[in-house]
Amino acid sequence: MITLADSTAYFVDTAVGEQIAGGGATIGFNTVFASEMNSFLGGIVADEMPLFAGRAIQGKYAAPSSSLRQPANVGVNVAPGLNQFTLQLYAAFLGLAYPLAGFDPQFVDSTAVFLEGEATWYEHAAAAGIQPHRFADPIGGKVYVAYDNNYAAFGETSISAGAVLIDKARALATQWEQATGADKKDLERRLHEVREMLDLLRGLNQTFGASTGL
Repeated sequence: MITLADSTAYFVDTAVGEQIAGGGATIGFNTVFASEMNSFLGGIVADEMPLFAGRAIQGKYAAPSSSLRQPANVGVNVAPGLNQFTLQLYAAFLGLAYPLAGFDPQFVDSTAVFLEGEATWYEHAAAAGIQPHRFADPIGGKVYVAYDNNYAAFGETSISAGAVLIDKARALATQWEQATGADKKDLERRLHEVREMLDLLRGLNQTFGASTGL
């Protein structure tokens, strides 16, 4: 994941050094494969396995490199052994901290989460056609906001991890309010996990998002 996200390279060729002070350049995967990188890392953050996991197809395991090229209804997703909060944390952190060197704000925008009314919260122009997603936490009382995006204008796969997580939190909250007993406790635990990820994205966006003008 570090290799995928890190977009900095160094050269010893003096010709490069003449053009770029220090002899460094950004040639990471995100420069050429921005859409794929955003979908892969965003899928991990939002726990959307069809975007990053392999599949069982006709009794055989197909790695993500091949299974992701198949239609969504082909095969069954196989959860990676490390599919947990730590994986989501590293995907969010590395995706926000490293690819910014390539001056591509897509991943920052797609993982941005705000508290309604806070100083960093922004609204999109109506002409952009970008919809807000809102979640009022019935336990903590905070109101989270995220946006979808229009980066898939050319038929590419796109995901707004912040918006997906907010929609999941809202659905879990609705179930939690109607549940009782052990089911209610389990739903509260799952809601806490999603809320924890939302708070993490908020913090990371405030730290790294300013690099792209947010």
